[in-house]
Amino acid sequence: NGSTVLSGAGDIQLAASGGAVDVDALLSAGDTSVTSAALTAQSVIAHGAIAINAATDISGQILSGGNIDLTGSAIAADAIIAGIDFAGTEAAGGNMVLTQSGDLSLAASGDIDTGTLLAAGNISASAANLSAAAITSHGAITLSGNTEITGQLLGALVTRFTEGYAA
Repeated sequence: NGSTVLSGAGDIQLAASGGAVDVDALLSAGDTSVTSAALTAQSVIAHGAIAINAATDISGQILSGGNIDLTGSAIAADAIIAGIDFAGTEAAGGNMVLTQSGDLSLAASGDIDTGTLLAAGNISASAANLSAAAITSHGAITLSGNTEITGQLLGALVTRFTEGYAA
């Protein structure tokens, strides 16, 4: 019942052709890659990059020390955060600290439904319908699809919408 300590390296690569991946959590010291019809989990955490090509339903958080690239028929998560400085976050008592880079790219043919989107770099999200409580980027934000943001939209560079927007 102690805490989990990661080694300095180690990737996760899951491929389920035509099948689904259903796990409690994915935790990687390196990169994480999932290709399947669907991914269901409580959390996905990688100290490297995350690449998921699946209908994605995460009840908690998707956290990455690098870039995040999610593609699928639908994407749902409580929070999706790219570019986390995990050591800095631990030293800050759990307060989120970001690195200087970490882009977040989301593409869904259906809906994207999330509480928080946060990136140290750029955010690009494309969906038929995009719903979020807050979107924050230290770079540019580009959103495509019917977009509803119930809280803040904050980007360091120009924010572009290619479809409807409601706040």
